[in-house]
This record gives sequence, C-alpha cells and structure tokens, in this order.
Amino acid sequence: MNCSFTYTPWTHNSATIDLRKLGETDSVDLSKYDNENCPVKLINGETKLWSEYYGHQNYGYLYIKYLFLLQRNWLVQSYDKHVVQAPS
Repeated sequence: MNCSFTYTPWTHNSATIDLRKLGETDSVDLSKYDNENCPVKLINGETKLWSEYYGHQNYGYLYIKYLFLLQRNWLVQSYDKHVVQAPS
C-alpha cells in the first residue's frame, strides 16, 4: 500500500507534520492525500481509513491540529484532543 503524503504545504523531511499554522478552525481536505486507504489512528484508539471519512456526510473534513507520521508504516495519528465532525 502506498501511503505517501504529497500535499506539499505540510510535507517535509521531518516525521512531524505540524498543522497548527492552519488555525484552529481550518480543515484538512482528505482528497489532497494520494491514498484514501491509509490507516488513521484516532485519539480514542480507533483505527479507521481515510476513505471512511472522506466523502462521508459527517466527516468530509477532519479538524486535526497535530498529526504525527510514523515513517515506517505511514500510520497517521492525531494528537489533538478530539476529532470533530464538520459543521452542518
């Protein structure tokens, strides 16, 4: 599975992708990532796929302040307090 991330504003040589500069109310468009089948580990320990959120009526956008990218298995983990659903 190719779970590389190529959305250049937040991708760099470090394993840490810091989204704080986006602001607390900005969103991450999951369609910008090149593989929607990458696993996402939520703060409550659940593991989901990007595709389970992308396009879903409640999770078309995820509000994530911090992402940590583990280089070996490309697991994306949120260190934010919570993942909230998009405003209606």
